[in-house]
Amino acid sequence: MKCSKCSGEEPKNIITGCNTPKVLQIDSKEPPVLFHRVDVPASLGDDVANPPVQGKYKNILLVYEANNHAYLYNSDGIYTFITGQKGDRGTLDFDEIVNRPMYAGEPMTSETSIPDIKRFAADSLLRGDILKNSCAIMNPGSDRETAQRIGFKWARMSFVWQVCETTPGVIDEEALNGFVYNSELHRQLGINTIALLCYNNTIYADDVYSGVITQENRDGFVNFCKAVADKIKGRGVIYSIWNEPNAYFWDSENKPYYYTQLVKEASKAIKEIDPTAIIAGPEIAGIQYYDNIDDNLAKFFEDCCKEGLLDYIDVVSYHCYLGKDPEKIIEGNSPSNIYLTKSIMSKYTDRDIPIIITECGGSTWNDGLTEEEQANGLTRMFLVNHANGVKLSSIYCFKDLGADPTQREDNYGIVRQDGTYKNSATAIEFMLSLIGECYFKRKEKLLYSNDYCYIYGDADSSSNNIMVLWTT
Repeated sequence: MKCSKCSGEEPKNIITGCNTPKVLQIDSKEPPVLFHRVDVPASLGDDVANPPVQGKYKNILLVYEANNHAYLYNSDGIYTFITGQKGDRGTLDFDEIVNRPMYAGEPMTSETSIPDIKRFAADSLLRGDILKNSCAIMNPGSDRETAQRIGFKWARMSFVWQVCETTPGVIDEEALNGFVYNSELHRQLGINTIALLCYNNTIYADDVYSGVITQENRDGFVNFCKAVADKIKGRGVIYSIWNEPNAYFWDSENKPYYYTQLVKEASKAIKEIDPTAIIAGPEIAGIQYYDNIDDNLAKFFEDCCKEGLLDYIDVVSYHCYLGKDPEKIIEGNSPSNIYLTKSIMSKYTDRDIPIIITECGGSTWNDGLTEEEQANGLTRMFLVNHANGVKLSSIYCFKDLGADPTQREDNYGIVRQDGTYKNSATAIEFMLSLIGECYFKRKEKLLYSNDYCYIYGDADSSSNNIMVLWTT
């Protein structure tokens, strides 16, 4: 097990337990440490370039220090990022190892440096390989165990600036810890956090829905973002900057310019504290009944791209409430069409930036969907989005906000106010129990354009496939 780049003491493999690894700083001020390939003992697999390590250590990437180098081992070409739940900011702590599949879109080489790992970490959490890993829900709160039972792997939750800062320049630790505690309780159940950082603060602006225009206002919001990041760093959190800035949650002229300025400063500040941070934006509204929404969603997004937004985010996020027609996200001239979004992105970056849908769904109020239509739409939404490369899809919301059937906002939940399941919760739980651990394999072309056939199954098997069919 000698390093291919140097000689001297043989490096020790952390799996064998023959040496306690040192902690490797990934935010070191020193020149970046390079990762080199090493072999592993034959007891872990065939002693070849890519031994097929099985069982507990399948697909694992080993990182450890020896001879003043950091070493990696990848078992079969699927890269895994290892981070720690303990230790100081920016360290790889091996007391508790978390293994996550690395996004396979870009191979790691011996020239891959530690700063690159920060970007790879973001990709790894958004690989969206099995169906369940792409399923998210808004605000399960105290119903988090029910959300876990249904099969959700992500929860979108608000971190509200107005609540956390009531004295200029002073973050209320107790108030912030309330949001952090909620996130931690979800994490203990295996549910990752999408942290929605919102909105303005009346210390700095006239209203919480005022746009952030002045530098003093931006500095205040950035300080809030840093405080949040310091509390939840190292957990692979998705940080969503604001909510629906093209709607009434951001009141100002020239919204794309001022929103992008805020993202630039907030993104840099968050990543200085949390190198594993995944920055999401622009969180565009797709609900067409807002009175003051920018109806041309594509124009708003492109104007943000012109201001440089894509250089400061890791994922593009937007909302689309397609109700009982989730297939519109890949069809026609819908402003929610992901391929329209990708075509705009391609004009401003060479990066293949992932897309996530951070709000979707439909209300079961009197003038809206029936419970059956909501269930059909949401299950198909997860399938269509996942099969077409959307890394996360988050339903708004988990529980009905009220019990008045005449109010649209009261009835978006997949469970009722008393906690009983609507048809949607039952359907999603059944779907994820059946194919939640499966990969999307291919789409079969059928006779009619409104017939759909998706094949799900094991990643490395041509048998045991499950065929999912529906028509619209």
